[in-house]
Amino acid sequence: MVEDAATLEHVERPAPNRPVGPWRAGWRRLRRDPWSLSALGAVTLIVLLGLFGGAIVSRLVGHNGTRQFAYAANSNLRPGRPVDADRRACAAPIDAYGILHAPPKGSPTTFLVFGADGPLGRDELIRVLDGVRARHSRSAAGRCSSRC
Repeated sequence: MVEDAATLEHVERPAPNRPVGPWRAGWRRLRRDPWSLSALGAVTLIVLLGLFGGAIVSRLVGHNGTRQFAYAANSNLRPGRPVDADRRACAAPIDAYGILHAPPKGSPTTFLVFGADGPLGRDELIRVLDGVRARHSRSAAGRCSSRC
């Protein structure tokens, strides 16, 4: 019995529980729920796409959201289909009567993922991503001005 008491005195006792702050408690709770983690990932993806998506897509496709593609609309001036790669990226030959002629043979094509925005033929994907960035910047400015 004496030996048992001696060994118990040398056993390390766990440190007393430290209080957990609200951020640590919230993060622990968030990590336990897979749906919350996926929602956090989706919001993070939307914010990152809004900040950097327009510039990345512009670099990948080789044009920005303000460039007009005359051949992105059909003869009725309706926008082209989404995910259509056969959109001519050349200067549109228009005659004196305003009639758009067929594109020259061998003219370069571009890729419009979301399609075009009507008769102007601007890239919708880049315009959507640029709009998200503008929306984020306005909401951040509003939050900053309301707290100051």
